[in-house]
Amino acid sequence: FPKDILLKHNILKTDTSKGKMAIRVYPSWDTLTSKQAIATQDWQLPYFINLNNANSFPIQELLIRYIN
Repeated sequence: FPKDILLKHNILKTDTSKGKMAIRVYPSWDTLTSKQAIATQDWQLPYFINLNNANSFPIQELLIRYIN
C-alpha cells in the first residue's frame, strides 16, 4: 500500500500516532463477516491488482499506483 494511505489509516508511526504493530490484509476473494474487517477491506481493495492473466501483466497500472 502507498505510504500516504498507510499514514491516513494510522498504520505507520507519526508524531501524533503510535502506528500499528501489524495489519491484516483482506483480498477480494476473502469473504468477511466482521464490520471492521469489511471496512478495512473497502480501503484496501483499490490497491490489489489482478495478476491472473500471465499474458497481460498490468505494468502501467502498477506504475500509476506504486510510483513514489
